[in-house]
Amino acid sequence: MKARFFNPKSIAVPTGNRYMHAVSLPADATILMTSGQVGERPDGTTPADFAGQVEAVFHNLSEILAEAQMAWSDVVKMQIYLVYGAADIALLRPIRDRVMAGHVCASTLVYVPALAKPDWQVEIEITAVK
Repeated sequence: MKARFFNPKSIAVPTGNRYMHAVSLPADATILMTSGQVGERPDGTTPADFAGQVEAVFHNLSEILAEAQMAWSDVVKMQIYLVYGAADIALLRPIRDRVMAGHVCASTLVYVPALAKPDWQVEIEITAVK
């Protein structure tokens, strides 16, 4: 059995239907948990624009999934941290939706005053199960 995603009918549906309220995992699952990934490219540079940073984050996460022999369809949880005032969720959503190709998972989005470096505007961590 693979991960089971669900939204209890007794609570409100997820905002925008872009995530699931819960996921349960089988006992024999292989679990991958990433550290937060920021908008740094492989050469260590950080795009100045928010969309460029989001693209870099999803590239980094895609590479981690590939190294673990997993795919976006194996992702069960995503935590997104956006710098308040600098980051635009409307720019993040289409990139996330394109990369995840329709897959939805449990998700949390938090606005924060700052990340570890002043030029970082977004940080995302994921949990995947296979």
